[in-house]
Amino acid sequence: MTEKIKNQLKQRKSGIKKLINKEYSNKKSLAIEKNTYMLYPVSMYVISKKSSLNGSILVPGSKSQTIRAVFMALLADGNSTINNPLPSSDGLSAFNAAVSLGAKIQKTDNKWHISGLNGILKAPASVIDTGNSGTTTSFVTGLCTLIDGFAVITGDEQICSRPVRPA
Repeated sequence: MTEKIKNQLKQRKSGIKKLINKEYSNKKSLAIEKNTYMLYPVSMYVISKKSSLNGSILVPGSKSQTIRAVFMALLADGNSTINNPLPSSDGLSAFNAAVSLGAKIQKTDNKWHISGLNGILKAPASVIDTGNSGTTTSFVTGLCTLIDGFAVITGDEQICSRPVRPA
């Protein structure tokens, strides 16, 4: 940052501090948010020095990512592991649909292990019920074009009321 820019920033901050003192002198404390010049009351000041952070976090499972991961693993050649899947009703609808299409899935602590079928899906022995999962219904409809045979796909009343037709 050049000296000219540094001086301009100092002048802006100085002007804002004067405004704060003039307009809000009865407030106990105010903060200036960097580069936005927003004024808001604060109850404490925090001074932070540059440092590093180490560790790991467990991100909560995502319904959308779980469903997509199940169907990618179903189509894959070999074994896949989904870490921290979200076992919501939609996630379980995808799980059950994949099993109906021939996948072998094992559940362990916070993991689903799926043996992929390399794109060679099996005709389901019974109706595939996608519950209230529109994403699962959409994927299963497309995936069923890969089977040798036919499939019946159903869902709850809301899913059954949606039109399914070519784009």
